[in-house]
Amino acid sequence: GGAVAIGAAGHPPTLDVGVPQFLRSGGPRVLVDYARRAEALGFGGLWSIDNAPAGATARQPVLDGLHALSYVASSTTHIALGIAVVVLPRRHPVILARELATMDWLSGGRLVVGVGLGTKGHLVEALGFPQDRQLGRLLDGVATMQNLWRFGLPDPNEATDFGAPLVLPMTRAEGPPVWFGGAAPAALRRAARLGSGWIGAGVSPASEFGTQVRLLHEELAAVGRQDDFVIAKRVFIGVERDRPTALARFGAALDGLYQTPGFTERVGIYGSAEDCAEQIATFIEAGAHTVILTPMYDYGRQLEAFADLAAAAGIELSPYEVGT
Repeated sequence: GGAVAIGAAGHPPTLDVGVPQFLRSGGPRVLVDYARRAEALGFGGLWSIDNAPAGATARQPVLDGLHALSYVASSTTHIALGIAVVVLPRRHPVILARELATMDWLSGGRLVVGVGLGTKGHLVEALGFPQDRQLGRLLDGVATMQNLWRFGLPDPNEATDFGAPLVLPMTRAEGPPVWFGGAAPAALRRAARLGSGWIGAGVSPASEFGTQVRLLHEELAAVGRQDDFVIAKRVFIGVERDRPTALARFGAALDGLYQTPGFTERVGIYGSAEDCAEQIATFIEAGAHTVILTPMYDYGRQLEAFADLAAAAGIELSPYEVGT
């Protein structure tokens, strides 16, 4: 591998990995062994998917993202922990603020929180989730959580009737960093204005990433910030000895999870470690500071293959802590 681009705030780009959540076999030990090995190999972070009720994966036995992440937090010591994206219009922000503060406390301040709008649809309504004010619920939810973390009040400007502040189990005075998801120009503007970072979805095709990063840089420049903002991209990935084998094995898992034939060929990265390294390099060259490699099957073996991919891409694996 050759030299790689410099990532966020002058640091080299990092490779993070997705947490096993789609388990056809094996018990909780799969998560423990995977998380400990990811930390030992030097990947930067472990990320879960929120898989909100009524989302695309709602009819599959996918582990809850918050609980899976909290579980692996107890098996690790320094690797960063992230969830993306929490669909805030389907959460109560006061309850979520306490849950996330608890996770950050239990992990020693290693949590990163991705938030987003989610999608509308029949199932959202059928399950009783509100469909009105989606954007308002997202923005109000972030503001409420950050106000509770910082001040113990949902809105410090309207605190006269609230009484004594709530006391949450805080590790960091500001609370965990909040990254925004979303692909539309308005979503990218929100991320640049309000977030500590932006995360491109795993289902978002590679062809759109460069344009999204350019728009992000324009928006960051417009609000006078750049160096401290993290640009991340989740990718669904399967590494095998060759592309046909990878497509057969990885495709069965990813197409099956999203119940969409041909989905893997549209959004997935698959092939040999060298094939995949070339595709990952395109994201880094386009401006990604962090790429989140998300496996869908045979988790332990895929994790080892990701280390081979890192070597092929010339990306040095080394543990790091959020906030350093």
